[in-house]
Amino acid sequence: MFNRIICPLFLLLFLSFVAVAQIEFDNTMVATEEAGKDEPAKPVIPARLKTGKPQLFCFQGKCGYVLNDSFLIPLQYMELEAEYSDFMVARRPDMWYGVINKKGEIVLPFDYWGMKRVAAGTILAGLKGQGYGLLNPQGKVLVPLEYKYEHYYNDSVMVFHKPGKQKIIKVLDADHFQVIMEGTFEDIGKEPGSSPMFTVQQNGLWGLMDYNKRLILPCVYTKIQQVNNNQIIAEIDGKWGVVSLQDKVLIPFEHGKVTGPLRYGYYKTGKEHAPGKWFWGLTDTTGQTILPPEYESVEQAYHCDFFKINKAGKVGLTDASGKLQIPLQFGEIYEQKHTVYVEKNNFSNLVSEDTYGLYFKIKSLDNDQLGLWKIGKGELLKPAYEWFEILQTNGPFAVTQNSKKALFNGDAKQLTGFDYTFLHLDRRRPNLVKAGLPDQKYQLLRVSDGKPVDAEFYDEILPIGTTESAYFMTKKDRLAALHQPDGRRITPHKYTTIHSCTEEVTLAELPRDRVIVACAYLANNSGVFFLAIDDAGGEYVYKH
Repeated sequence: MFNRIICPLFLLLFLSFVAVAQIEFDNTMVATEEAGKDEPAKPVIPARLKTGKPQLFCFQGKCGYVLNDSFLIPLQYMELEAEYSDFMVARRPDMWYGVINKKGEIVLPFDYWGMKRVAAGTILAGLKGQGYGLLNPQGKVLVPLEYKYEHYYNDSVMVFHKPGKQKIIKVLDADHFQVIMEGTFEDIGKEPGSSPMFTVQQNGLWGLMDYNKRLILPCVYTKIQQVNNNQIIAEIDGKWGVVSLQDKVLIPFEHGKVTGPLRYGYYKTGKEHAPGKWFWGLTDTTGQTILPPEYESVEQAYHCDFFKINKAGKVGLTDASGKLQIPLQFGEIYEQKHTVYVEKNNFSNLVSEDTYGLYFKIKSLDNDQLGLWKIGKGELLKPAYEWFEILQTNGPFAVTQNSKKALFNGDAKQLTGFDYTFLHLDRRRPNLVKAGLPDQKYQLLRVSDGKPVDAEFYDEILPIGTTESAYFMTKKDRLAALHQPDGRRITPHKYTTIHSCTEEVTLAELPRDRVIVACAYLANNSGVFFLAIDDAGGEYVYKH
């Protein structure tokens, strides 16, 4: 019975012991001149493996070793170590492990249900009919193969245990180890977390022990469920709670189940209301109940400190104090990002950041239509739309319906029809919205009222180079015109291109009250001209 239980588990653990090396998998097979009628044809040895050194070669799930055109070890193992030596762990097709040497001779019989090289090249092995133990690379027994379970930690610490006997060691090199602890606990287990600790059992109850055999938590718990840094979810007589590593109760042992932690120390606490069915609440690590266990689900918002709750199939939203921010009346609630612009590194230019926690999309119970909710203000738009984009923190919004977009202001008043394929706001010109039309033409809309700045339609609306200038250009029939930050066009569409001035332009004739804001390149029948353009649209020829 012992072999039948342990074998499948161990094989899953150690299925991938073969190290990465120069391994060639090939499906080409030709008959050799020496092959008899009943002998299977040998595969062709790839030219890249003919290096004058032994190479691992695998073909159709079988592995062996080759040297140029010769087979040193026949292709007969499902797994074989990639380093050619006199102690190579191998697995036969019958799933048992053993060790062979360079000649293919058996060094250790194929009686092992698992073998794996671990710290310093030592061999973690499980022997049929006995148990787990540790061997050195020559097969010498370091830890007797008598333990029912083992755990291996990345810091070279290994735990061997069976009921009533435990051994914890730290591997120093291939032949030596340090004994950290030998114990006689009823049982020992790998701590259900990431820290180097162990759960131990005495008198049928569990506690938590470190490497130095120091009981961090006394053995008074029915079960240690999970360890999260300094916080431990445990169970006493069917009731769950949370304690610290200092054995201080953080959440009382009065809950049917505890899961977490969530951000900032919140835990979900459950109460079973029918077999296998749970209601959930929320508790913090001061033991304070934030939400009673009466919800089908409690989920922390991914980007902000709100909690989505579900009761009787209706979804709402609470803040971290448990105060209801969106009532339980929607089919779903989604976080909606909005962009804010902040100064970085004391520079005057603004950098955009995606922020959450102010706007949420609300979905109808009856269909997939969405509405918009603003925390502190309430429902801005009822669920009747497909999507939303918050163009500025307090509006405007781009609202999608039937795959077309319309502009709404911060009070959710509709400013335009659903006429646009996209609506885009540039941080350099927060008073204007670039609007795309189905015919691939563009308009400029005012944020204040959604009206077009002018009656023109453009082929392109582009910034002036990569500078922070709020001046921009439009193109019609491949010719460019310059616009002021408020959207007014101040030159005709006549330039080949307009760009930021990459060099200082000194003009004697520039009026005192004018400023050069852009440079242009103009090519026509009269020649090629380099022009500077001032803030009123005046142009000046200069030498490039």
